[in-house]
Amino acid sequence: MSRIVGRRLSDEEFLSALVLNSDPGKALEPHDARYVDCSEARHGPPLVDTLARYIRRMDAAPVLPGQNPAARGSVVQLLCGHRGCGKTTELKRLKANLEDGGNGGRYLVCLCEADLYFDLLHASPAQVLFALVQRLWEDLRPLGIQLRPPDLERFADEFLNLLLSPVEFQKLEVDAKLVKLSAVIRERPNVRLVVQQFLGPRAQTVKAAINEVLEQAEAALQRKKYQGVVFIVDNLDRISRACLDDSGQPLQDTLFRDGAKTLGGLRSHVIYTVPPALRYDVRAAQLQAALGSQPATTLPMIPTQHRDGSPDEAGLERLRDIVRRRLAQCDPAAVDGAFDSDETLARLCRASGGFVRHLVSLLRGAANYSDRLPIERRAVEQAIVDLRSELSPGLSAAGRRELLKKVQNTREIEEAEEYAALLEAFVILEYRSDFGPWYDVHPLVQEILRTAP
Repeated sequence: MSRIVGRRLSDEEFLSALVLNSDPGKALEPHDARYVDCSEARHGPPLVDTLARYIRRMDAAPVLPGQNPAARGSVVQLLCGHRGCGKTTELKRLKANLEDGGNGGRYLVCLCEADLYFDLLHASPAQVLFALVQRLWEDLRPLGIQLRPPDLERFADEFLNLLLSPVEFQKLEVDAKLVKLSAVIRERPNVRLVVQQFLGPRAQTVKAAINEVLEQAEAALQRKKYQGVVFIVDNLDRISRACLDDSGQPLQDTLFRDGAKTLGGLRSHVIYTVPPALRYDVRAAQLQAALGSQPATTLPMIPTQHRDGSPDEAGLERLRDIVRRRLAQCDPAAVDGAFDSDETLARLCRASGGFVRHLVSLLRGAANYSDRLPIERRAVEQAIVDLRSELSPGLSAAGRRELLKKVQNTREIEEAEEYAALLEAFVILEYRSDFGPWYDVHPLVQEILRTAP
């Protein structure tokens, strides 16, 4: 159990606090003191400001002569990036920005963590839409807004009739029916085929019913001085390229490409996190056109070196800042002497490849391998050994080493399944310069390649 202390921590208390507060799988909340803005180091515009401005300008644009005010478009934005690069942290900050309304209109932002509503291994476009409307209802309830959408209620009744006896749902309100549906789909794997057969041909019907809900919600929200609804659909990027649907096709294709027309065209702004492999496919432009989206936005790594191999001091300094913020949260007085040397901290930062999840994981590992302060080089190296072993499986596959050497030499990748798999496995990392994206092999994988026979 955590304790609040108001004194200088002992070494053991400090290291324990550092282990606790260096969870690589936990995103930061919007006002967390550990947050470091790395936009400039990533050589790109601030993600939150850019997306918030885009949404507000779409709604604030004047109606020009000859335009139909009712035909105003909505933002559909794909957000790519390795799992753990910081997307969720940035999206939570975007939510806070849009809800605040200080820089323009105030929005109801529904942050939907997809894996909490359905099984990602069996995701479908219709299930994504059901998750969105359920999340919308959850967020409308505290505002005292109740909706009565007849089309959606009829659809929910028809669907529930397939899965339950009428006595189990007839007296429920429509939002409770949606919760019931979601729970049955998630908790009863034996009904998955029935669900797919029912929803498959009705995806556009589901979308029409949900747009009816959004029309009612928008009218009610505007009476409460909200500009509208923004959906953020997170964790869809966790769907691996290796995950197949029942027909043997990659689930990424089934959900995003085949389902693009269903996922697009909602009466609200929507941001979807998507697997990085989708951005590097030859059909990426077709996906964007079907969704009606802008080109995908990518959150790249924080570079520790430039494309030409020279050190990127700005990137390294931001990585040090991330570590220092974690140290300072435990005990500000211990920050300067937490490592036995500046080079030990630099080694930890460089070994991460600028991948925030790996940086925090290495910090936690080094703290756990330490008996006392300062954290010594041997503890950092042991944490590096652990991470390196996680990255090593599959490197000996035929032709893989030659492919990785090619990436190291060219700093480029090709539109091929092999490259997509290596991106998903964090073996290849994406960076950005002022001239566009470039790629490199993870520094710990480079160490494996150098020492391999």
